[in-house]
Amino acid sequence: MSGFRSLTDIRNIPVSTPTIIAGHNDGGKTALLDSLAFLLGEGTAEDQDRSYLPEGRSARCPETVIEGTFSLDEWEQETLHLPAEARIRRVADSEGSRLECLLPLPADERLRDLDSMRATELQALAKEFGLKAASTRKADSLAVLPEHALRNTVGDDWLPAGKQVAGRLPRLVLFDGNVDSPNETVKSVLNARFQTHSEDPGLQGKLTEVVDEISDRLRTDAKTLCDHIAQRCRANFC
Repeated sequence: MSGFRSLTDIRNIPVSTPTIIAGHNDGGKTALLDSLAFLLGEGTAEDQDRSYLPEGRSARCPETVIEGTFSLDEWEQETLHLPAEARIRRVADSEGSRLECLLPLPADERLRDLDSMRATELQALAKEFGLKAASTRKADSLAVLPEHALRNTVGDDWLPAGKQVAGRLPRLVLFDGNVDSPNETVKSVLNARFQTHSEDPGLQGKLTEVVDEISDRLRTDAKTLCDHIAQRCRANFC
């Protein structure tokens, strides 16, 4: 963490279960939690949040940088094209904020920010490199191009993180004894966990079977209801 309020240069804070943060009043505990929220996309870093420069309180540092090292499972590594220990950071400066990953830098500059490209541009690139995507959908083109990019790199650099990476970041939920609605906080956490569990590849097949069965039952319910209405409201039913 650097350039965020009182956190001018803080490093190597382990986050596990549990992590206890202790300190005197105005020691930076709240700033630490807010910086984590900013990293995970659940908070902001405004101009007034940037640390003052050491030489005085008349000017602030040009940027705020919050970085974390995340442990990924095999499915996340394969899907997100990231290593088992991924370094991810969020930067805020005069141009706004951005999420980045430390990755091998593709020699071809066109392969450095694939997520921002249109589907037609990605298809053209895949065709140029002789790659065959499963379909013309953007997601399928994004599935084959990163592997090609990794075959020819020129060192590591911070590259824009895609929407999938942002979507897989952990949730940070602030909760204490003074919260107005603890039930809503608990629901928010459980909803987030439900979404995470539903994306587990080991459950995808089971979920599909359940959804298909429910859909079949709903179709039967719809036909029964329509038949019932048609019998009793022939003049107005179509």
